This record gives sequence, C-alpha cells and structure tokens, in this order.
Amino acid sequence: MNTNHSQDAALAAVEEDRLLEGEDPGTAHSEDARRWMSAYTELLAFKEGLLARTRRAVEELGRESAREIASTDLSILIGERDRFRRRLEFWRRRVRDLGGGIDFDYDVRLIRHQGGAIRLSRREAEFLTFLLEHPAQRFTPRELADQAWLAPNLSAEQVRNYVVRLRRKLSGADLPCTLVSEPGTGYSLKWS
Repeated sequence: MNTNHSQDAALAAVEEDRLLEGEDPGTAHSEDARRWMSAYTELLAFKEGLLARTRRAVEELGRESAREIASTDLSILIGERDRFRRRLEFWRRRVRDLGGGIDFDYDVRLIRHQGGAIRLSRREAEFLTFLLEHPAQRFTPRELADQAWLAPNLSAEQVRNYVVRLRRKLSGADLPCTLVSEPGTGYSLKWS
C-alpha cells in the first residue's frame, strides 16, 4: 500500500507540472522563451481572475453548496494557478539565461549586463517588466499608462518621456534589445 501511495504522489507531481502543447523547456531561442513567458503571464492572469470570481460565488452560496465547490473547484483552480506560477517563473529564468547575460532584478530596479549595471527608476522598471512580459506586442501610450503603470492619469507626453529615458539607458548599455516605436501602433521591445 505504501508503494501505491508513492507512485500516486509521483504521478501527481508529473501531472502538476505538465507542459502545454508545443512547450519546449530546452529551447535555445530567446524569442520562443519570451513568448512562453507571455503565454503563462496571460494564463496566470486568467486563472487568478477565475479564482477570484469562484471565491466570490462561494461566499454568496449556502453552506452545503459552498463546501462542495470549495472542496473541488477551488482546489483545482488553486492547483492550476500554482502550476502557472511555476511555469511563468521557469520561463522568466529561461529568458534571462538566453538573454545574452542580461540580468534584470525588478526588486532593486537594476539591469546587469557584461559586467555593467544600469539603475532604473520605479516607472522605468515597471515599463521594462511590462514589455518583457509581452514580447513582440506593441502598445500605445494610453495602453501603457493603463496597463504597465495602472495610471490612466499619465498623459501621452509623460509616457513618451519614460520611453525616451528607458531607450537611452538600454542603448547606452549595449543590450541585445531596443525600445522601438512605430507611428500609429505604439512601442515594443525588439530583440537582436
């Protein structure tokens, strides 16, 4: 009986960290890694929203119904959310490993590359993090204000100022990426 329990635990661990179709953790292509990071960022946001709605629904239901949902749906959703968090963290590390030696530490707002270091302001770090989590996507100044900074009161001119400042810092450090802008479509991070 002990053997069955350990086999069940091993199968549960494999199932818990299952990969999505086409996901290749060993990829050597940084663009693929950035896209997987973006995919897991979106999946995690969706799962967290679904979990919050389910919790609210549980609070509104009667006791018996709430127990049923809590014991099944909530535990499944929490498990999926945790799995997406682990996969997202894996892809963040993989992007960093494939990024030509770039090491971005959001907590201290510091980019390390080829023995140098670049200090970012809080807004610049939030901006860079947002672009890293949404590879190959373009964002207008309004979208950046709303989504990257959650500050709809920022004007387009203020956003452009942050873009210019971050662009200077990135280009001055000889990083393998450029902050690009295309009229009418917005800003994105382009990797070389």
